Amino acid sequence: TGNTYSGGTYLNDAAIDVMDDGVLGAVPAEPTVNIVAQGISQIRAKNGKAQLTLHENRGIYIARDAVFSFAGDRGAYQVTTTVNGPVSGYGALISAEWAGGGKAGIVELNGDISAFHGIYFPMGILRIPDAAQISPRARIHFGEMDENDTGVGEGIIETSGVIDRRGGCEAGVGVWG
Repeated sequence: TGNTYSGGTYLNDAAIDVMDDGVLGAVPAEPTVNIVAQGISQIRAKNGKAQLTLHENRGIYIARDAVFSFAGDRGAYQVTTTVNGPVSGYGALISAEWAGGGKAGIVELNGDISAFHGIYFPMGILRIPDAAQISPRARIHFGEMDENDTGVGEGIIETSGVIDRRGGCEAGVGVWG
């Protein structure tokens, strides 16, 4: 904790174990992109920590073709990550992990997410306080393919309001399986 570097954190095909928000350097004075994810990148709550909260001024940008996720380390699946800052970009956001047996990681997006036009891929519980914040250009993808190429439904979105998406594969749709 207490890192004082500034300029943000850039993850490119990398994972970082985080004990608390202070590990990610100085908090910006106002909401701005402070974490950039490229490639396949992940922020993990370190040492089985059950709660990780990111500051409201620490924005996250997920680059086009990037896959970014939150998780626990050492098999700790029941981690709650609260993102209070804005999330933007065009990549894929995988929310936590689902371990089965009722064990789900939780990602709570409390900041402005209206500029995230990528793919939400809930693999645990994704909390969005107001469904109206979800960009109409963002895709929502439920389920994954297992080793037999059969759709295995995973993931829950907890929100208030209505998520209105037609099925399909292009921007702004819902995908199951």
